Amino acid sequence: GHFMNVAKMLWPEKDRIDPVTQKVIPTSVKFIWTPWTVKIIKNLCKYQVLTIAGGSGFGKSEICAIWVIINFLCDPPNTLCFATSTTVAASKKRIWGKIVRYWTAIENMVDCGKLVDSAGMIRYVEKGIPVKGDLAGITLVPAEKKKEKDAMEKLRGMHAERVIFVADELGALSPSVPETAFMNLKMSAKYFQFTGIDNPHSYVDAFGEIAMPLDGW
Repeated sequence: GHFMNVAKMLWPEKDRIDPVTQKVIPTSVKFIWTPWTVKIIKNLCKYQVLTIAGGSGFGKSEICAIWVIINFLCDPPNTLCFATSTTVAASKKRIWGKIVRYWTAIENMVDCGKLVDSAGMIRYVEKGIPVKGDLAGITLVPAEKKKEKDAMEKLRGMHAERVIFVADELGALSPSVPETAFMNLKMSAKYFQFTGIDNPHSYVDAFGEIAMPLDGW
């Protein structure tokens, strides 16, 4: 589909060949496609609320990292993406680290966002200048349970036409995180999508509650 074509242009699986010189042009960051990757992308395209369960090393964070980036690129001035993790330190090994890696490879190419890693943000820019502050771009939200108050303050008052929310390690986050996403961010957005990711281990944590089948566990 369109999403896969865009992703393959931005992060090819193989090194490029210069059509004139026939020399190999190394690709700095590659995204490798698998049947599981395609299945997850198809469901991300289909549903506005989705949970993704899988073991460590499954590639969940990588898939959602490129999903967040491409959604931002679709409409930069009107899109606000959130990526959660437990702590800032943990996030660099998980989804935020993946977002930074894939974004850094294309930042000069797309020219609509500026990475401010120290602030956990990719800010929307026009001609290199931030024009909407923190109200458009991609934002990291550290949201472990003992930092619940800080996370809620960061989420409240953030409104955009398009909101893409990816809750990595959802089961370890405060239940207030998805509650605020649905009650605050969703209500003011024309389009809202929530995706929860985890290596699940409980039916009663935040991930288990959102992933619960219609007939219950």
